Amino acid sequence: MKTGMLGLAIVQLLLTTSSERIAQAEKDSLTADQKVEDVAYLYKLMKENYPYIELSERITGLDWFSRQDYYAQRAAASEDDEAFLNILEQLLGRLGNGHTAMVSKEEYASALRLFLQLQDERGTHGPWVDQLQQPQVVERYQGAQSASEVERKKAEEPANSETSDKYRIASELLGRQLRARNPLKFETLEEGRVAYLKIPGLQSERKEADLKQILPFLEEQKDADALIFDIRGNGGGDSDYWFRIVQRLTNQPRSWTTYQLFRGGEFAKPFIESKMGISYAQLLPIDELKDEHLPSLPPETFTDFDRYSKDQAQITPYEPIGFEGRIYLLVDAGVFSSAEAWANFAKESDWATLVGERTGGDGIGWEGAYVALPNSGYVFRMELMMGLDATGASNFEARTLPDIEVDYTRRFAENGDACVLTALEEEKKY
Repeated sequence: MKTGMLGLAIVQLLLTTSSERIAQAEKDSLTADQKVEDVAYLYKLMKENYPYIELSERITGLDWFSRQDYYAQRAAASEDDEAFLNILEQLLGRLGNGHTAMVSKEEYASALRLFLQLQDERGTHGPWVDQLQQPQVVERYQGAQSASEVERKKAEEPANSETSDKYRIASELLGRQLRARNPLKFETLEEGRVAYLKIPGLQSERKEADLKQILPFLEEQKDADALIFDIRGNGGGDSDYWFRIVQRLTNQPRSWTTYQLFRGGEFAKPFIESKMGISYAQLLPIDELKDEHLPSLPPETFTDFDRYSKDQAQITPYEPIGFEGRIYLLVDAGVFSSAEAWANFAKESDWATLVGERTGGDGIGWEGAYVALPNSGYVFRMELMMGLDATGASNFEARTLPDIEVDYTRRFAENGDACVLTALEEEKKY
């Protein structure tokens, strides 16, 4: 499925921020005209391919495309390449989409290594590699590993090395993530009748170690009346992390449906075709989406998009522990990317009752395109699709509304955490 474990693990790369600035060329050699050309190229590709043009304006209240001349003038006047990069970061930041942003030096190195490996093993990421290997990009990110260095290190690894299996793929991607991460937290409440588990992140490099603590805890608590999973502030990571938890806590298959809309821009098509393994023309015509009778489609669905796909996914039990109680998932606006996918799944499949505030969204889909600017060699990420939930609502716009909302202006009550207390109060009904 398109929103599978690897795809959402890759998506988490889009959240990575780095304290390392992009390596500069030996001297600041960009002319004012070259900077203006790069801004024009960025705007052209976004206008033809970016899926959230109308949605971004609804969310931010800004006509982003009307600002091209403003940013072109600022780019031309920027004193050096570093100042030009700051302008590019600012103009993309105005979109309000965390998955569309400039690529850091650190991310470039991780992405290049990952996409080379995926292309070699699966043949799915040629367009990504092509963008990251362009000469001006390698020169710009000279402090990162070059493609030849990546290949050399890869050749030096033993063929049967455990680090070359599928788990290394996500680990390479997320291993140097700089997001602060609090430890797991386990508690029993209500005299042992309710088990509480805080999971602050789904980082792949912590997955195996975390699951060695989580799964035994769940086994110990299998006779509890209820489980509370607290994923507030969880920015995502590897969806396999939460898949493996769900598999142990369900006694029946759990299904959910998502949709992806595509605009048909010429730049985006090779990425979509390579990832999905079909020609763009084989995707479903957008007019056929009308037959789904989805109640919450964005107003631009049939004007801005020309193709779509439908994903019907399922998680089946694997060595279930026999838990028969109720499950609560605590969420807030910090729940994003693959953690958002967990929340969306939990609500649609009735796996858990969601408690808290509306999530951060943008958890339906897979990694966007990496775009090389022709003159500067700077690279930015660009979303390729609009992900819709089962009702047809854009997950980026609507996000996921909890079953039980908590007033977050009063989320920390004098007698404790309001979300936890709300879940406990709900549990008293049973």
